[in-house]
Amino acid sequence: PSPPPPPPPPHFDRRRQRQMCIRDRGTRPLQVSRGRTLVCREKFWYRQEVGNPLKWEKFGRLQLKYLVNEGLKRYHFVLDVGCGPLRAGGHFIRYLNRRHYFGIDNNKRLLEAGRDIEVPTLKLERKEPVLRCVQNFDLSWLSDGIRFDYAMAQSLFTHLPPKQIKLCLKRVGSRLGRRGKFYATFNLSKDGTSKQGPKHPRRNELDWTYYPIMMFRKLAADSDLNCRYIGNWGHDLNRKDEQMMLCFTRKQ
Repeated sequence: PSPPPPPPPPHFDRRRQRQMCIRDRGTRPLQVSRGRTLVCREKFWYRQEVGNPLKWEKFGRLQLKYLVNEGLKRYHFVLDVGCGPLRAGGHFIRYLNRRHYFGIDNNKRLLEAGRDIEVPTLKLERKEPVLRCVQNFDLSWLSDGIRFDYAMAQSLFTHLPPKQIKLCLKRVGSRLGRRGKFYATFNLSKDGTSKQGPKHPRRNELDWTYYPIMMFRKLAADSDLNCRYIGNWGHDLNRKDEQMMLCFTRKQ
């Protein structure tokens, strides 16, 4: 009998084999071929860490397109809460004026991947994005004059308990401009109850959460914010009542 085929490399994920056949914005393939085996380029490992890598470009571009439709201009200041390795950040950085993009995340490894790999890959160093690894949404390091016109937390509240969401609203809300808007997505619980999955095995977050709209309205009121339910904003998962959009603004 013929010998068995050699085992795949340690970082090879057979379930992701088809998903990872993508290209880096038309430049170099993110895969190399070894016979019939596709091997993920380790340089872009972080794109698989934050979701389906086939939709890296689509979901990143979607966030910029949405905020532009909501009035975002190049001269505005944007805070990307839970920016990770800059899936959306790359699009925001390219669009905004120099040093007008601020990204925060508590995962140093993903943040550094965005800074050290994604930004140079997209040739955006001249835009000088402000990236900071923080815990508990700490924004005390910002200069007093910085106020944000827009903030975005996409797929963040979908992994946080209410206590952390309340802290996020309080600290981000305190840094919004007078007409600033904070957009955030969540998974909608239609029966009025809160549901939480187990803790993620590798990251300091929950696997998933589902919350009712009224919970966010109460948390917003506690932070002196208004909460407006938007719902569907064009995300693929909106049809499942997931990644639904909210908008928080300061009470005047």
